[in-house]
Formats: sequence, C-alpha cells, structure tokens
Amino acid sequence: VNLSKYATSVEYIPLETSPRSMLTSVNSLRLRSLGDKIYIFDNNFTVIKPTWPVLCFNSTGKFMHSVGVLGNSEKECMNIKDVIVNDATNEVIIVDRAKFLFYTPEGEYKRTADVIHSGLNLDAYSSGANRYVYYRCPTVLEEKQSHDVIVFLDSLGKSLFKRRMLRSITRYKAFGKFSEHDGYKSSQLYSTDSNLYLYSCKDSIYSLNPINGALELRYFVDYGQYATKKYIGAKLYKNAEGYFETDSFIAMKVLFTASSFPDLDKNYIWSNVIYDKSTKETTTLTYNSDYNIAGFTNDLDGGMPFYPTYIKDGKMYQLFDAIDFVEYASISNSAKMKEVAASLTEESNPVL
Repeated sequence: VNLSKYATSVEYIPLETSPRSMLTSVNSLRLRSLGDKIYIFDNNFTVIKPTWPVLCFNSTGKFMHSVGVLGNSEKECMNIKDVIVNDATNEVIIVDRAKFLFYTPEGEYKRTADVIHSGLNLDAYSSGANRYVYYRCPTVLEEKQSHDVIVFLDSLGKSLFKRRMLRSITRYKAFGKFSEHDGYKSSQLYSTDSNLYLYSCKDSIYSLNPINGALELRYFVDYGQYATKKYIGAKLYKNAEGYFETDSFIAMKVLFTASSFPDLDKNYIWSNVIYDKSTKETTTLTYNSDYNIAGFTNDLDGGMPFYPTYIKDGKMYQLFDAIDFVEYASISNSAKMKEVAASLTEESNPVL
C-alpha cells in the first residue's frame, strides 16, 4: 500500500539532543501531541528514568521543556502510567499510580487529583472538557478477586460511574497441556481524535459513549482461516499502538500466536493490517527486510517504509532510533533522509 494513498507529505525531524532532553530507545517511548507541541514519555516501569518523566519538543524538533518531576510529594509522580492531553482544557495530565497531575502545555504544575486505581495495566484518556476515563486491569495478585472495569472521573478525580466488564475464559498451552485461564486482559481501551473504542473478546471493537459509558458494536473482525484454531487463533495485538482509526482507514496490529501458527514466517507474527473504508478491502502490509518494518511503501520521497505509532489531528507519527535512521537513510532514495542523517551520531536522540 503506497503512503501517498493516505498522506500528502512526509517530514523527518531530528529531536534535539541535550543533557536535559535525552530519550531512551524508541521501543519503550510513547508520544502525544497538543497544538504544535509533542510530548514524549517512557511508561516502562523497568527502565531507569531521569528526574523529568515527560519531555516536550516543538514541531521542528527543538526541545522546549520537561513536564513533571519524579518524587514522592503531592506535586511529583513516582510511576508514570500514561499521559493524557486534553484539547478542551488545554492541559497535559500525567497518570501516576495513585493520582492525576495536571499541567499547562508549558509544563507548569496546576493541581493534583487523587485517583486510587492501583492498576498495573492502565489506559487513560480525556472524554470531554472535564471528564476522564480509564480502563483498569487487575494485577496478577488480584486476578481471582477483581474484574476489569471502565471508570469515568470528573476533573477532581471523583468517580462518576463505573462499568464492570465481563471476562472470557481462554485456553493456553503450558508444559504441553491446555489449561483454562480467566482472561483478565481481555480488553483494551483506545482513543482516536476524541473517539473512544474498546477492543474486546478477540474480534469485536465497540464505540464507548463518553457520557454514559454505553458500548455499541462498531466493527467485527473476521479472521477467516486464521480463526480456525480454537481459543487462541489470530487476534488484535493489545498494546498502545494496536488500533487507530481515521476517516480513510483503520490500522490494526494483529498477533498470530506462535503456538497456533508454528509454520508462519516470524516476521509476520505481528502483522500491520490496513482496512480501507472506501474500498472495504483489508490488506496486510508487506514486511521489508531491508528496513525491518512492515509499513506503507513510501512513494512520496523514496524514503523508508512508514507505519504510525500515533495518529492525531490529521498527522501520523513514528519514531526511529538515530543509529537505525542513519543506516536506513544510506539505503533509501530520499534526499531528505540523507540530509537529516548527516547531522546525526549514534548518541543522537531519535528521529520523528
């Protein structure tokens, strides 16, 4: 699938490298945008972080400021779970283990709301001017006592209402035997340009009403021959970049479990799939072994393939480590890639 089918231009933006703006590997980085600002953070709690959890860059890659400070006080966060950008209130919210911390787009602290969610896995979004929603999965220790739950909050962190999610029984193979397992990670919450979606039960995508929490079936995913394996066939890969929707297409990351498909090329275990809304065709994007990515063919400037890890306000984003970008620029036909690569070293920040 050519990139020009869904995009009109491509930019390569080297993020400024300085002692206060150093980023970790792109494998654990996530980003958000608010206006012309881009916020990048690492919510992998196993990675040692600097004292500032969120870094802000402008649209040219210049480092602007940090947001938040790691620590134990009311104004600090200990374990960043997610970052919410609220266009309606023009705020950036850091989701900590037991609180939401509110900031201006310039990184100035505003207030803290106590939100005792205690969830190891959490997806949080704004659902209106002063409303927020998060999807909480219980921890392994809580698995038998607790259910998945969707929680709606006001701007003070007060719970407005909750929606308890039913669990589905799944089976998995362990030590050569199949065992029943209470599938406590059966769903995932997504947001695309203020629309909320819930992926559930392996093949169903629901729209989530931001006012009353009602779920309405929006899409059913038919896996065809790849659904023939009982219980554990192909399914949406549940992570932060697992599902995107625009006016033109739906992008999904599909997981083909190795136990169900032992003969499948390992490059296609995680497949990037595009559903075109106008043609109603579904396409698995080709894996390019030269660039180690399955993405759109970049016919705009002859650069590397592209697959989004974030979409908002008509723009698609993807990060690459500098060392990989330099290598890919050398084999591409993009003059813009080669120009940016010439300014990088192995120690440079990622390229957006």
